[in-house]
Amino acid sequence: MKAVFDVSGMHCQSCEQKLRESLLASPHVDRAEVSLADETATVAGDADLSLEELNDRVAQAGDYHLAPTDSAERQPAPHSDYLVEGVEHDADNNRFVYLSDSRESVLSYERPDAGVINLAHTFVPPADRGNGIAARLAESALNYAEQQTLRVIPTCSYVRSYLEDNPRYQSLTNGKKQQADDHEGEPSDASQHNHHSDASHDHDHADHHRSWLATYKPLLLIIGYLIGGTAIAGAAAGVWSAGFLMSVFMGLFFVAFSFFKMLDLAGFAEAYTSYDLIAARWLPYAYVYPFIELGLGVAYLLQVWPVAVNAATLAVMLVSTAGVVNAVARGRDIQCGCLGTMFDLPMSTLTIVEDGTMAVMAAVMLVMLLA
Repeated sequence: MKAVFDVSGMHCQSCEQKLRESLLASPHVDRAEVSLADETATVAGDADLSLEELNDRVAQAGDYHLAPTDSAERQPAPHSDYLVEGVEHDADNNRFVYLSDSRESVLSYERPDAGVINLAHTFVPPADRGNGIAARLAESALNYAEQQTLRVIPTCSYVRSYLEDNPRYQSLTNGKKQQADDHEGEPSDASQHNHHSDASHDHDHADHHRSWLATYKPLLLIIGYLIGGTAIAGAAAGVWSAGFLMSVFMGLFFVAFSFFKMLDLAGFAEAYTSYDLIAARWLPYAYVYPFIELGLGVAYLLQVWPVAVNAATLAVMLVSTAGVVNAVARGRDIQCGCLGTMFDLPMSTLTIVEDGTMAVMAAVMLVMLLA
């Protein structure tokens, strides 16, 4: 669900930031945008989102108060102007761009087939987040698809969330309008109808399959490299014991994944607080977590303090897995922070498998060490 509130008590940009952080600390909030100029807060979250709980949280940040507001229903964009204010369409490079103090926010897309647009990835620099820029990019892209009668493949997790909050665009994802236009005036006998239905089903299945691979390709490639690196280390050392190989793999895993998180520490922290059980309640943990991973990774590779390291890994990964399971079970369409903000990976059962496998490996090694 999505709600807009009037905000009282804001006086400066610092207030705006504090309010946004306090709203994001709620386990029921997926996204929060606060505007000092409009004195409003726009919050999207699950069905348990309540004004009372949000007011309790913002009151802890300062003398702030939220109140319901009536927002006018969004009107369709004019056919001749699909771009929202501030957004430009860089058609040569397949992207929509928003410039702020020379910083580029981008929604990139692909055109896999005629009549189809794949909205692949949205990126907003950390300094510009919370200002509604991603929403402007998504709205412009969807207006463009609507104007050009294109079927939308929402690979980007943010675009999928935007579609859920803006149902008037959801018809763009099923291609019905395009199909109707393509077959207008053609004979409609039963055999031809069945032929087109089967073809449409096969085409949709292929798009879904391609989208899944495109979405998780970075994660799958990195895991493949880590497995390869583990095999090389085993061959170089002449050691193929399960304990040694698991230690090397987990060491490489933690070092590699901490690297991607540290490339945009603030962006990772923002994503992590939306689902991790500890970070959602204590923001500093989100900033410390990549360094915990790095420390564990180095310890595994150096083969030091094995009992303590595996016990710590088991505890950390169980908490992480619990947060991921909770988010997936509640159907929250949010970004996974496992590779930071460099790749747009949605939370899914694959994330559960990733975290759960690390917890199981740590438990197995702990049992082997204590046996």
